[in-house]
Amino acid sequence: MKKITFLIFMTLGFISFGQDMILSGILDGPLPGGLPKAIEIYVVNDIQDISAYGIESSTNGAASAGSPEFTFPQQAATAGSYIYVSTEEPLFTQYLGIAPTFTNGVVGVNGDDPILLYKDGVAYDMYGTFEDGSGTVWDYADGWAYRKNNTTANLSFDSANWVFSGINAVDGCDLADDTGTNAGCSSVFPLGTFNPSSTDPSLSIDSPANSSTINDTALSVEVSVTNFDITQDANDPKDGYVYYKLFENGTDTSVQPNVEDPSSSTTIALTNLIEGTHTLEVSLVDNSFTALDPAVSQTISFTVSLGQVCFDLSSGQELFDIVTVTPNSQSDEWFISNGTYSMNGYVGSGVQENVESWLVFGPLDMSSASGTKLEFDLGESFGATDLVIAVSTDYTSCPSAANWTTVSTLTDPGFISLDLSSVTDSNVFIGVQYADDGVDGYSGYTMSNVVMKSTGACPSLGQRPISDCGTCDLTLGTAGIVCGTNTVGDNNDSVTISIPYSGLEASITSVTTTSNGQIGGDDPAAVADGTITISGLSEGDAWDITINGGDCDGTTLNGTVAASNCDPVAIVINEILADPAGDITGDSNGDGTRNGTEDEFIEFYNTGSADFDLSGFVISDGSNGGDNTRHTFEQGTVIPANSFLVVFGGGTPTGFANGTAIVSSSGALGLNNGTDSVILKNASGGVVLQVDYTDGGNNQSVGRSPDFTGDFVLHTTISPNALFSPGLENDDPSLSIQGALKNMFKVYPNPVSNGIVTITSQFTEDITATVFDILGKEVINERVNNNALDVSQLNKGIYLMKLTQNGATATQKLVIK
Repeated sequence: MKKITFLIFMTLGFISFGQDMILSGILDGPLPGGLPKAIEIYVVNDIQDISAYGIESSTNGAASAGSPEFTFPQQAATAGSYIYVSTEEPLFTQYLGIAPTFTNGVVGVNGDDPILLYKDGVAYDMYGTFEDGSGTVWDYADGWAYRKNNTTANLSFDSANWVFSGINAVDGCDLADDTGTNAGCSSVFPLGTFNPSSTDPSLSIDSPANSSTINDTALSVEVSVTNFDITQDANDPKDGYVYYKLFENGTDTSVQPNVEDPSSSTTIALTNLIEGTHTLEVSLVDNSFTALDPAVSQTISFTVSLGQVCFDLSSGQELFDIVTVTPNSQSDEWFISNGTYSMNGYVGSGVQENVESWLVFGPLDMSSASGTKLEFDLGESFGATDLVIAVSTDYTSCPSAANWTTVSTLTDPGFISLDLSSVTDSNVFIGVQYADDGVDGYSGYTMSNVVMKSTGACPSLGQRPISDCGTCDLTLGTAGIVCGTNTVGDNNDSVTISIPYSGLEASITSVTTTSNGQIGGDDPAAVADGTITISGLSEGDAWDITINGGDCDGTTLNGTVAASNCDPVAIVINEILADPAGDITGDSNGDGTRNGTEDEFIEFYNTGSADFDLSGFVISDGSNGGDNTRHTFEQGTVIPANSFLVVFGGGTPTGFANGTAIVSSSGALGLNNGTDSVILKNASGGVVLQVDYTDGGNNQSVGRSPDFTGDFVLHTTISPNALFSPGLENDDPSLSIQGALKNMFKVYPNPVSNGIVTITSQFTEDITATVFDILGKEVINERVNNNALDVSQLNKGIYLMKLTQNGATATQKLVIK
């Protein structure tokens, strides 16, 4: 009920008071300590006494206190002037070239916090909302926000009324000698430019409509302009021109400068247009041909199409055949979705595999056709694979058995128009070849809007053959060993061999084994992407499978189960973090940076009475049937008895005892936030441990409760004040949800008896300390100098101290004795 009353109170205040002052800008600067931090306020009307006005800030998503934190002193203000409030003066003056009107800690915000403007104790204008603004559209951390002209004060914050630099926009504007200035920054804070009655210029393009098709080589485009007066003096930023660029098939073909004096409308004449997809960009610019700020521009796209479409190969009744000559291990080949053909032979980092896949169309009788073209829009990523367009007259069923004549070798994206008018045979096949050995990487290609056109008669399409290169469409993965029992000793435990496969091959007639085991699991002739099993085996047994019949006939896989493969182990997986929290509280590895990949971890514990050697053991997750190595333990890796070992995704684990924290050898653990499996295999490939979790996406870890033996539950159900506990028991009483933040700072002595508290950090940036008494009143707000904060003026008692550095904030209790 309290919140509702406050909203009504603020709304009445907004209705009752004139807008004599209005928030016009806010800056979170680049200089040391995030300075200057500043608020700009525009004075709309003359005010005899500004002491009726005040400012409040709200940090870290806290609700409003309902009253200003800073009230202006008694003095007058003139209409059209600006009031600047900053946390300090020297760096404000250095960066902005003027002195602040007032200095006060109310501006000491984090760059993602709201600001309220009050009159007579009632709020009537607001920037932001009562939430932690990090990641929102109005986040101005290391940047700025500025109110658009011709907008008014409002408690209902509307981001459409503001211009935003974006976060980190002013990074790098503080030079090494701290002489950075606003004027020299690549993102200039628009100091003192707000105008409550200004009307910005605008333009619109009347024709053609987006995506229209033009069947001509000339086009007239009408552009309408409002509030753009070039009759003003030369310093008026609205002086200037309508400026356009025409991109034909991705190439800038325009001639500038273009049209002057656009009093209301003008016509742009486009001539000698070529076939293809074109984009027209129209902008209003000043006399130096610099875009207005904010930019005023419009973009339209249109297609010039000359000739008749004979075959629409993207969305018509006839499409390319997809034919794979050489499959890779992931069975990558051309595929079509929503009219776009796509192909990418990339398998994984450092993997080099041959792959060859074709698009084939025909047979075409082109003996009576004239002016035939093949046209399409080509997209490419990575730039390592050539795309070959070729024709053949002897194609039957597989591209590798035909003779091809190259029409074009494509290496760059864009609109492609290939002249086929010289091809006049009566049995023509058109082929698109993607072939690469992966030595220098692979390209990803897309082909869209694929058509065959003719200026005269179209070619005719004959009876299309069935394309098949007879390749096996099944790929066997790495076999896993699943233990049925775990008994100490050799050759005394039952095992099942689990062989994952990808793909489907309907021509397979059977899967057989010469071992004493029995074949089971999925049928690769009927089930895609499954698992073949061999049950009834023991430790020490040899095993094998053979694929019989069809294109995969004779494919084999074999191995031997180690004699002690299933002996029990004393290792348990005690905790898994797949979803680190999105702020610094997700910094599980303690290196001072939250990273969604590096802060993932898996915690192992040795419950036995002897050291356990993990040399050659492998961690994988549930992807690709568990055949996905995430970490291989180096030789000599040992977990001592009754000890932890934590494997992090990456980063620099900090604060852990020597040898108790390592990082993944693959550079990531790849744990899914929702459901996944963590699998530990021994050096011979046998599954030693497997944990399947289903609740991994809650900004915290899952851990056993009780430790080492219990089921996996969310960590906060074990320790409500902690999101994770790598290297510690899950219910350790010392755990705190603020631990990741507090570990950034060391504060001592605490309690303080000599009037000086020492504050250090593992980072070099300035630290700002804000101290509040038990009533929430701010009693200190200053930068920590030489790691020392003077608290001698504080009375004995308990205080809260907020420490801010490099955009991160932690709160600690401070005791004065």
